[in-house]
Amino acid sequence: DWIGRDVAVLMSEASWLRLLRALGESNRLERHQPLALPSGRLLPARVSLSRWQTAEGALLVLEWRIKSGGEAGASGIEALTLLRTGLELTSDGVIATDTLGRISLLSPSAERLTGWSRDEALGRAHEDVLKLVGIGSGVDPVASPVRACLRGAGPLRGDWQLLSRDGRRLRVRFVCAALIENHAVVGALLMLQDVTGQSLLAHELDYRSSHDPLTGLLNRNEFQRELSAALERAQREHSRHWLACIDIDQFKVINDTLGHFAGDELLRRLSGLFRSRLATEDAVARLGGDEFGLLLNDVGPVEARRRIDALFEAARLFRFHWAGQGHLITISVGIAEIGPETESVERVFADADAACFAAKDAGRDRARWVLRGDSALRARHAEMTMVGRIGKALDEDRFLLFYEDVVSTGMPGQVRYRELLLRMRNDDGAMVQPATFIAAAERYYLMSALDRWVVSHAFEGIARLPADGVIYALNVSGMSLSDEQFLRFVVGCIERTGVAPERICFEITETAAISHLAEAVGFIEHLSALGCRFALDDFGVGMASFSYLKTLPVQFVKIDGSFVRAMQSSAVDRSVVEAINRLGHDMGLRTIAEHVEDYQTLHVLADLGVDWVQGKAIAAGRPFDELLG
Repeated sequence: DWIGRDVAVLMSEASWLRLLRALGESNRLERHQPLALPSGRLLPARVSLSRWQTAEGALLVLEWRIKSGGEAGASGIEALTLLRTGLELTSDGVIATDTLGRISLLSPSAERLTGWSRDEALGRAHEDVLKLVGIGSGVDPVASPVRACLRGAGPLRGDWQLLSRDGRRLRVRFVCAALIENHAVVGALLMLQDVTGQSLLAHELDYRSSHDPLTGLLNRNEFQRELSAALERAQREHSRHWLACIDIDQFKVINDTLGHFAGDELLRRLSGLFRSRLATEDAVARLGGDEFGLLLNDVGPVEARRRIDALFEAARLFRFHWAGQGHLITISVGIAEIGPETESVERVFADADAACFAAKDAGRDRARWVLRGDSALRARHAEMTMVGRIGKALDEDRFLLFYEDVVSTGMPGQVRYRELLLRMRNDDGAMVQPATFIAAAERYYLMSALDRWVVSHAFEGIARLPADGVIYALNVSGMSLSDEQFLRFVVGCIERTGVAPERICFEITETAAISHLAEAVGFIEHLSALGCRFALDDFGVGMASFSYLKTLPVQFVKIDGSFVRAMQSSAVDRSVVEAINRLGHDMGLRTIAEHVEDYQTLHVLADLGVDWVQGKAIAAGRPFDELLG
């Protein structure tokens, strides 16, 4: 019944055309192709298409091998349906080829990945459809894994880029293996997984882990890795590099007056400015806040200075325009060398940071280069190191109180007043010089923490001592004077410990009082109302401040020790002591001379009428715990 009829009775026209295209110039082709029966059923079968030359002419011969079971081969149909459904559902692209590398199967996902439809791709060489290039390369194709598998290579895996027909560039992960039947290679199977999204996400996470989100520059961690690599090169190759720490001088002004949005925009613009003025091999990072780091790689000192000078010039010419106004911006820079002799990344970072602070202290808009034997820089570095030691000492309760007696010039044996002084023990138990840790605490804003420790421990101790009329004095920094929370803390300690306020005197330095005059007056008035007393400490250092004495409601004036120590050899210093004493008495204040180091000075002070004295001639400082027993 079929003789003379079109071959479409056995398969679809598209399937027949694919077979012809796949056969090409070959003499024989064999593949799986279901047989369509008149009833409409499909029988799983294997078809071979071959060319024959006969006396009548060229013929095409099709031969189907039907699996056992004939029309009842339901299990075969179910397997085929399962295969088709699986290919529809899988997100991986599946491509099969024959022994010549021509496509014999293209799954729906493979159609989406390659941009080729199944009808267009079947029978074509797989290289026409599958454009694979290396990761990060242009459009040069890589060696085909399909060809390798057809030549007998084992399963191959890897990551490549796929150039889709519609212009997309996808990151794909592939697995390719040969198809084996009766111990012979009959084709190859390639599975493609689209990992473009995963790759982009991994790249984004990697970028975010190493870059500052606001400026796009390297972050501190990544910059430290760059520094470590530079130090390794310096030690291995004897090369020279330079670390520069940059601080924006006017950033706080911009932030406070124009707001944080303006501050962020300034950081972004300056980041671009820094990057544009440096070589491509140099590294730029935002270290935090308004601090930036530069790494000048493999340059000598002359070239390093030229690049830093160019950076300064660019910053001076830069104007930050916001809300219709232009703002002048300057920077302070500290630069340290990285060479074979450099100890560590931490040390060179500390040196550059200290140099940057020194540049700001020297007037800003300048650079400070770290030089060997730089005593000022070593002192600044020691201060910065002391900050961590102070915090550790607070955590480990290694602070303690000493006291010095203050007596009347007329009755040196009678103690009227005791000044409590803060001392700090090192890790090894040795005492740290007060000037060392106090200077660091003042510079790096730790004085409020120390003042709170002194108030808390002093009040607890004083409350345990008998009421013998002695006044106990505590020093208060200017930072604490301007802190409303500190005043509430002091009042809370008085209530908690039950100490009598009239036994407490707070010593405020002349400089701190003048610098925070309104806050100092409020602090004194509030605690004076409770019964506390106040002394103006180190008075006379700023002679122009005599007029402020009328403003401050204090009971004592302490004459600065620098005048007291030199008064016997200097008529001017003696006159200053005399003037302060007379002024204090005229205002109804009691005068106290500090740093009385010998009895001769004591007698001179008594002759001048100074009320009380303090110093080595009276008594050396002793631990406060000795009083507490």
